[in-house]
Amino acid sequence: MIKLSILTIALFASMSANASFTYMTTIDANIVFVKPQTDESMCQASSRYIKDYAQGLGVNIDVGAGISGSVCNVDIYNISSFANVGQLASVGNYVKSLKAENYTMSSIVYGLNDGTGQPLLWNDKIYADTLWTLR
Repeated sequence: MIKLSILTIALFASMSANASFTYMTTIDANIVFVKPQTDESMCQASSRYIKDYAQGLGVNIDVGAGISGSVCNVDIYNISSFANVGQLASVGNYVKSLKAENYTMSSIVYGLNDGTGQPLLWNDKIYADTLWTLR
């Protein structure tokens, strides 16, 4: 099985550096099917979808995608673009609503820690974990 682990990031600038919370959402009724373009991998397509969605909310993020073997990493930078928790929730729900025909996906969107005290903040990036598994 090929597993693509997508690391996505989303948070807002108003949080203090010592704040701590875990944010988990349920998937709402809207499902978005990721369809890679001819020369795109699932990793690249996912990062494009996330960046386009965030820009539609007025959040100007930078998205980097990298593939190493069967692992796909999507990093979102410039978290200071998030103005409020509503934008974070919207992007988090969007990430969790992504689907693909030949893949199953599980996802948890985190804030500054994973609920066990493990820090997830590095250099203006906050991570969410998404796992794509080829059926």
